[in-house]
Amino acid sequence: MFNLLVADDEQLERDAIAFLIRKKNLPFNVIKAKNGKEAISLFKENTVDFVILDIKMPLIDGIEAGTKIREINNKIPIVYLTAWSSFDFAKSAISIGAIEYLVKPLNKTELYKVLDSFIEQKEKETSDKNEELKTVINQFSRSFFASMKHNLVQTDILKKYFNINENSFYEGVALVVSEVKTNNLKKFFGQKEFLNCRFYYFPTADRTTIIAFPRNKKAFFSKLNNSLTMNRFIVAIGSVFTSLDQLSKSIEEASIAYSIAKSNNEKIHEFNQLDEIQITKSDTNYVIEIKKAIDDTNLTKAREIAHNLYDSLIVLDPITRLDTYYHNVLVLNHEIATDIPFFKMQLPQKTMVEIEIFFYNLIDNAIKAIKSDKKDKYSRIFKQIKKEIELNHSKQLTMDYYSSLLNMNTKYFSKLFKDYNKISFCDCLTNIRMEKAKELLKKGVPVKECATKVGYLDSAYFSKVFSQKYKINPSVFKTTYEQ
Repeated sequence: MFNLLVADDEQLERDAIAFLIRKKNLPFNVIKAKNGKEAISLFKENTVDFVILDIKMPLIDGIEAGTKIREINNKIPIVYLTAWSSFDFAKSAISIGAIEYLVKPLNKTELYKVLDSFIEQKEKETSDKNEELKTVINQFSRSFFASMKHNLVQTDILKKYFNINENSFYEGVALVVSEVKTNNLKKFFGQKEFLNCRFYYFPTADRTTIIAFPRNKKAFFSKLNNSLTMNRFIVAIGSVFTSLDQLSKSIEEASIAYSIAKSNNEKIHEFNQLDEIQITKSDTNYVIEIKKAIDDTNLTKAREIAHNLYDSLIVLDPITRLDTYYHNVLVLNHEIATDIPFFKMQLPQKTMVEIEIFFYNLIDNAIKAIKSDKKDKYSRIFKQIKKEIELNHSKQLTMDYYSSLLNMNTKYFSKLFKDYNKISFCDCLTNIRMEKAKELLKKGVPVKECATKVGYLDSAYFSKVFSQKYKINPSVFKTTYEQ
């Protein structure tokens, strides 16, 4: 539910807006103010999401009230009600960033259009934030684990993370298990046999790495062997460490042991030196195998082979290992970008951690793209094109260019772009350029320079487009912010 502040000196108008909102069952709680002064006061007292202000009100008019409200929250959407339309009003409204103005007598269709647009934008923001939060959490977990795996996390940070006292003695061990659902693992390791152990879980698509701190390692391994006879998942074990600078070695060994256990169909496998020899003898073309798994949208298989690729480089010297890993990842990235239209990822810095994070993100994103394209051939592509327009709006972008990349005629491209983005290609490009132009003009950028920066070679044509869209000349708009 959103809070909508409506300020109008006519009670009939305030009640009419509230009635129309109730009639359509829109998610707004209406807060009413009879003048600009009361509107400012109510805005301060409440968490307001949207504001509708009448222009002509006693005590404080709508423009002044909007200015005061914007001083409190410069991002609050404001819509003006006015019984008249003029250049002076447009200049004043635009100067404080009004998103729209509605002319009295109020047209319910126009009101609904404005409110529906706000709701749609908020829903998109919420969805984007949730997805962004999920991505950030996943990225943090992936980055932290990769750094830990390569011994790049400071010891004092690891001690805090694993809740290790400064002077206490401890033994730890890295495990890699085939179960990827953390709740299932917590249930298994929550059995009374493991009550004296602490476990930290790092799940991925095909496996989970566990850092375990048992009180008694002999008893722990004995209980682990006994318990696994009744469970379906594989457990691979690295060497025991008594210092956190040995942790990365234990993780690496557990990963190699896991690959051996999988290939030998073993339930449990403890790392030994012969494992290194066995895994590096593989003649598998990992890039081809990973690409095949990606094409089949088999994330688990693709990740498993990616881990095997990494493990196979274990005996190489650090420089050769880095070069070989980087080369394989670049080859895979090229193969994916060639096959999946409008698929681009920024290449990583040449470090083992950055390459590893990029590698797994590349696999994840490629499979997501393929699944999306199978579900709807063009949805992802046209959203990506819109993002490219946002990033490259200053360039001379044309429908001919994009339609040629997709091997379709311009007319069909134009139709699909509008179908998927709810706006035409030209209007989309114009809107993006105009919004950017407003930002530049507010900063005092000269009109001619502003036109060039947003992709217009002819500043006179730029001024014409700007004036048509905002009902104010760009020079006047710029002057408004200089006063």
